[in-house]
Amino acid sequence: MKKTWSFVLTVAALVVVLAWICQVQAYEVTGDVTPGWGQTGGNLWSGVLKETATSSAGGYDDTQPYQRGVIVRPLTTASSPNPINPTNHNWIDGDYVLVTGRSGHRALYAIGELDPRFGNKTVNVTLNKDKKEYDLAGAGREVKKVVTIDVVHAVDNIKGVSGDQHPYSQELVVSGAGIKPKKYTLADLQAMQQVIFDASAVDPKTNNTYGIWKGPALVGVLKASGIDTNNVDSYIVVTATDGYATVVSMYEATHPTGAQYALLAISDTLNNTVNCSLNGGTCAKKDSGFVRFVLPNDLAAGRWISNAYQIIVYKLDREKGYHEPHRH
Repeated sequence: MKKTWSFVLTVAALVVVLAWICQVQAYEVTGDVTPGWGQTGGNLWSGVLKETATSSAGGYDDTQPYQRGVIVRPLTTASSPNPINPTNHNWIDGDYVLVTGRSGHRALYAIGELDPRFGNKTVNVTLNKDKKEYDLAGAGREVKKVVTIDVVHAVDNIKGVSGDQHPYSQELVVSGAGIKPKKYTLADLQAMQQVIFDASAVDPKTNNTYGIWKGPALVGVLKASGIDTNNVDSYIVVTATDGYATVVSMYEATHPTGAQYALLAISDTLNNTVNCSLNGGTCAKKDSGFVRFVLPNDLAAGRWISNAYQIIVYKLDREKGYHEPHRH
C-alpha cells in the first residue's frame, strides 16, 4: 500500500513539474506604469501597453500621467498657466519603453514611436516557435524570449514658460556621457551636409509641419559631437528654450523613416519660420528660433521641437536593465 501511495505521489509531482515546464512563461510589465504580467501577444502599443490598469498585462494611460505613478510637475504653474495640449503636445513625449530578453538582449523604443498619433510604428509581441515564451519584433528591432517590458518616464516636458515669452535659441549644445559638450552656431550647421524634408503637400491651415525643411541630419550632428551612434542602448532628449522636451531612441535617430532621416532644420524655403538670423536678425512671434527638430514620420508634429537649444544623449546602465523575473 505504501508503495502504491508513493507511486501516486511521484506521478502527481511529475505532472506538476511537467505542467510548469510546458506552460507559457509570462513577461513582466513594470516601471512607471501599472505593473502586471503578460501572457498574450499582440501589438506592443495597443495590445500590451494599452491594456487596462486592471488587466494582467498592466496598463499605460497616456491621458492620465498621475495614474502611472510618475511624479511630474503640475500641468499648470504660475509661470506656465497653459496646460499641454493632449492631442499634439503630450507628456508621453518624455517616455520610452525598454524590452529585455532572457539572454539580456534589449530593444529601446521611444513611446512616441509607437503611439499612432505620432510615429505609429508597428511592433508585435508573438508566441515563439517553441510556444513557451514571447518574442518581439518591429521597427528594425527584435528581442527573443521577452522577460520584461519596462516603461520609463525619462524627462518632464511641461513647458516652463508660456506663450511667446520664451527666449529664442541662438545656439545648440550637444552633450552626453563620455564626451565634452559641443556648441553649434548657425554657421556650423550650415557647413554640414544638408538634407531636405518636403512637407509642402500638407494643409498649412491645419498642420504646422507645412514647409520644405532643410538642415543637417540629427545622426550627422551626433557623430560630429563624438557620440557613439552605434550604441542602441541609449536615448536622446531634445529640449527647447521653453522647457519642452522629447525622447528619441538612438535607433530612431540613426535610421531613416523610408528614405528620410530626422533633421535639425535651420531653414524652411516656403515660409522662412525657422531661423532668426535668416530674416535680418529679428524674430517674429511665430519664429522657431535657431533650429527646429524635425521628425519626418511624425506629421502631427507631436515631437517636433521649435527653438531647440540642447541635445543630451543618455546611455543606459547595462547592469540595471535586466533581471530574472518571478515565475507566474
